[in-house]
Amino acid sequence: MPSIQQHRTIYKKDRSVARQQRSNKREAALRSDGTLSSYFLKHQFLPVWCCDGLEGDAMDIERAFYASLNWLEKLHGFRIRRSKNAPFPHNIARDYDMARRRLQERLPNLELLITSDASNLPFLCTAEPWDTGRTFFYIPIRPLFTHIQHPGRQAQANLLLSVLTYLYQNLRIPYYRDSNTYMWHWYQTVEEWMDQEEDELGEMDPNDVEESVTCLKEQRELLQQIYDDGDEIQHILSNQCHLLEFERRLQAFTPQTPWEHELFAVAKAAFHFYQLFPNRPLISEIPQGLFNPEINRDDRINAEQYISFWWDGENDAVTDSVCEYIQSTFQECSTIDEPAAYQCFDRPQVQVCHPDGFSTDILKLIDSICAILNTDYE
Repeated sequence: MPSIQQHRTIYKKDRSVARQQRSNKREAALRSDGTLSSYFLKHQFLPVWCCDGLEGDAMDIERAFYASLNWLEKLHGFRIRRSKNAPFPHNIARDYDMARRRLQERLPNLELLITSDASNLPFLCTAEPWDTGRTFFYIPIRPLFTHIQHPGRQAQANLLLSVLTYLYQNLRIPYYRDSNTYMWHWYQTVEEWMDQEEDELGEMDPNDVEESVTCLKEQRELLQQIYDDGDEIQHILSNQCHLLEFERRLQAFTPQTPWEHELFAVAKAAFHFYQLFPNRPLISEIPQGLFNPEINRDDRINAEQYISFWWDGENDAVTDSVCEYIQSTFQECSTIDEPAAYQCFDRPQVQVCHPDGFSTDILKLIDSICAILNTDYE
């Protein structure tokens, strides 16, 4: 996977929002039948040196593993020499490692895993990273606050509230006012920078002090407003009524403008996911260190860092500072923990296929929600 560019896209009102997809041949669909995602929930990834949790004797485990290995080899057109002289489970560990290397020689973007399902017998699985498009999925709160305050947009605001409540309560997307979240840290960093600036006023040229004091006062007031308005929205999103009213609001909503038609489509997609996955957090679905495992945590961007609610002020000093801090931090990172799509070799496979799962579909949904929020109401 290529290195992350120094300056990555952060959603802003005046920037176009790229649709997320792994290749030009795959369209970003706002739908999921839930079949693969529900099926894969039953799987447990196993360390290759350990057979704890598996059922059956060594012969049963070897038979299941090597049947899966045969199906993998047949699909990808290679064959490895079996470690017949190695004792169990070292024979499995060695052959897994050799198969993994041969597979990555052919398809470097694939990772090979050992997994199990309800049968508690092992089989192989290939994982493909879903390209996030080098985009941060930061959901802006400011546009929602604007819609809520507008007396003529009650229906639109209520539908947005149901959608974002699902993201906050059920998908458990981090919120910038929740302490110890990644985004909270950067707003705190801005506040600490203001404190430092105030401490240094005594060392400044007296002619510049008045202007600096005025500037700092304006920035503190802005930051406090971001805190207060964010707390108010968070309180609203914590109310269960927005989920209870979700279906009724959808049925009562009659879109008139192109913006409202887009909102309606996104809300329908969100309600569909809410029905399929009423309590399935997103962040935990994105594997940590699965791809490029040799890169340590400090040099990679994890899901909590690129998926979050934030304020997203319109060209204000606080938002600009937050963006600058994030970009300067991430430019040192060489990889990113991305969602994975899987192909399981618990049976013969006729073609290489890694269909989108829950996390990829949800990120596409969030992408569309951000586009709605960052587009002027028409």
